[in-house]
Amino acid sequence: MRQRIWLSVAAAIFVGFAVAWFWLLHTEPGAKWAWGVAQRYAPGELSAKAIDGDLGNGASIRGVTLKMDGLSASIDRVDIVIDIDLFPLSLELQTLHIRTLQLELSSGENAQETAAVDSAGLLESLALPVRVEITDLQFSDATLGGFVEDHAIEITELKLVASWKESLEIERFHAQVSESTVDMTAALTFDPPFKLDFSGHLQLSPTLTGLDQLVGANVTADGNLNSLSLAVDTDGIEAELRGTISNVLDEPSWDLAIDIPRYEQAIDDERILLVENIELVSLGDVNEYHVQAGLDAHLTDIEPLSIKFAGIGSLGSIAVSLLRVDGTSIGLSATGAARWAEPRRVDGDVEIDYFSPSEWILDWPVSEPVTGTVSLLLTESRLLIEGSSLAIGNGDTNVQVAADIDLTSEVVIGEVTWNNIRWPLAGDEPQVASDNGTIALSGTLDEWVITGRAGVAARDIAAGQFVRCGSRQSRAALSTN
Repeated sequence: MRQRIWLSVAAAIFVGFAVAWFWLLHTEPGAKWAWGVAQRYAPGELSAKAIDGDLGNGASIRGVTLKMDGLSASIDRVDIVIDIDLFPLSLELQTLHIRTLQLELSSGENAQETAAVDSAGLLESLALPVRVEITDLQFSDATLGGFVEDHAIEITELKLVASWKESLEIERFHAQVSESTVDMTAALTFDPPFKLDFSGHLQLSPTLTGLDQLVGANVTADGNLNSLSLAVDTDGIEAELRGTISNVLDEPSWDLAIDIPRYEQAIDDERILLVENIELVSLGDVNEYHVQAGLDAHLTDIEPLSIKFAGIGSLGSIAVSLLRVDGTSIGLSATGAARWAEPRRVDGDVEIDYFSPSEWILDWPVSEPVTGTVSLLLTESRLLIEGSSLAIGNGDTNVQVAADIDLTSEVVIGEVTWNNIRWPLAGDEPQVASDNGTIALSGTLDEWVITGRAGVAARDIAAGQFVRCGSRQSRAALSTN
């Protein structure tokens, strides 16, 4: 008797499950009930204009909107087909087609600083007790705003086939963003240390890269989120990236090397920039990273240059410990710093070991190179040049330059002094020579005053002192003595 009662209860429960299963998947009221549950647990105000059909054979939800602090979204239409297997319990999302999605991020009326997110805990919480199979998920015509400043991301097409339980396994992912495409497969476990395998191909458009051709990139990553090996190989522009990324969830750091054997870019119809043997190595994190780079550059009609660079940077600035440029007619080194976070500034000291202007000035003798130093400071409101001295040839001829320019008021104070200048530089009898001189400029770009004094001698003219004074409003006066 008791056994019959238990069998009857079990049968009733089974029948109840079967009826509920059929009602949920194969009736329109079941679909509307499921939508009501989704509205109840949505993280904002979720609504729809109309719901037709059933989940098992195909339901259409039209005029979907979601409004929450910092985000608003609208969808013209969602088509969905779901199947539920009871033994073992699993859910198959057979169809989920989302058409014409408009999503906009904003700061939100109640935006405030939030506590640091427990990324590891969040990933662990993504594990599901029931397997979800995503057979056919598609987006078409999606517009995402607010992710990039003053620019909307246009997703023409997105397709996904995946399964989700203790891990997320992406069998196929395809997305087309403007003229760029992404195809990938991936697998991520939701238990520490979060094993990850990723393989993808990116086709990047000129609009995205700023180059004049499509660039393809094969990307692979394997390991876990504590230590991830990364490899990127590109075509269109031949390049190779190898290295590791560590502590992805907490404080990401990297050890990466990039090699580009050759890069060629047309500057205009007549000039081509050729860069070869590009090597870059970077080690560190966003708070402090070290970078070293080297390359050989050649611009049409300009001699080849070898460039080396080393520095230490952060999110807002970089300190340059070495910038070395070497060529047939130039050799210089520089140190300095650049800051792009507020307050912005650039400062640098340049040491010119040798520089021959004969490459650009036809009558300049190769035997008379220029050496010296140049120091400058540039801020948003000021350009300061000081401690700048140039010597020509054996050093008897030199020029000193100093300037202080207020970029806001356009007030200029500058001075150029020299010793033992002659032209031509070579030869025993120059056409003109000056043993010393000074020119000073003060005022603004609209109201300036120039004064100068120089000792000058010229062929067939006796040596003497020339004094020049003038302004923008008055003609300069030239006197000799």
